[in-house]
Amino acid sequence: MDNDAFVRSFDHYFSYGTWFKDFNPVCKMVFCLCLGFTCFMSYTWQYGLAMVAICYVLAASCGELGEFNKVASKLFVFLLLFMIVIREGSIQGKTVIFSIFGWKWTVEALLNGMNVGATFLGFSCWIVLFFYTTPMRDLTFCLERMGLGHETSYVVLASMQSITDLRKQSNVIMESQKARGIETEGNAFARMKALVPVLSPVLLGAMSSTEEKTLAMEARAFSAKTQHTFLRELPPAKVAHKALAVLAAIYLVGTIVLHAMGLNPIAGI
Repeated sequence: MDNDAFVRSFDHYFSYGTWFKDFNPVCKMVFCLCLGFTCFMSYTWQYGLAMVAICYVLAASCGELGEFNKVASKLFVFLLLFMIVIREGSIQGKTVIFSIFGWKWTVEALLNGMNVGATFLGFSCWIVLFFYTTPMRDLTFCLERMGLGHETSYVVLASMQSITDLRKQSNVIMESQKARGIETEGNAFARMKALVPVLSPVLLGAMSSTEEKTLAMEARAFSAKTQHTFLRELPPAKVAHKALAVLAAIYLVGTIVLHAMGLNPIAGI
């Protein structure tokens, strides 16, 4: 891209080119949270896994399937399989599937573990999908456009960005220490020893980056009590985005009401 094309790229609203990534961040947050909370109203493994499948489809539609699957697969092991093992050890069922050294695995405990694990898995996948398809700077931009103070929006953005920055910095330092001959892999004891020469550079780097950010903010008149400008802007929320968010909220409210009345149709899915 030449200089003229780069300059002209800021003359129009920014777009990622995929419909779910271009979903208004605030509307997407409402949409994902509402659908995620419906998993707790259903509390069945069928519904929870159906929500996970929908998240996979949405992640694939915007080119984030690989990154999303890295986290979702770990959540599957930790939340679903681990919960099944815990329930099999804590719930005494009647229908025995098999027995291992006197440890009886029952259908009742299996279903209970699957229901609990899939419920939390479905909710977690919606949260992961939101963060993998929504840069925090886009979310804070929309919140600031809705009236949130720029100081608060910066605190939110810096807090989320610092986690990513520290992780990248720690990986670089770990590789540097490994090149110097420091053992950073092996058993748990060796990994604990490797943390000592890594923590100091990470902390010093975090403090220096804080000072650099402070100077950059002052140079850009961050504390000025005027309307701030933005290098790039997102389009206003479309009617379709608002409609999907509202429909998701209505769906959540409906499931809550039906659950409170003991009439929960999605529990039988």
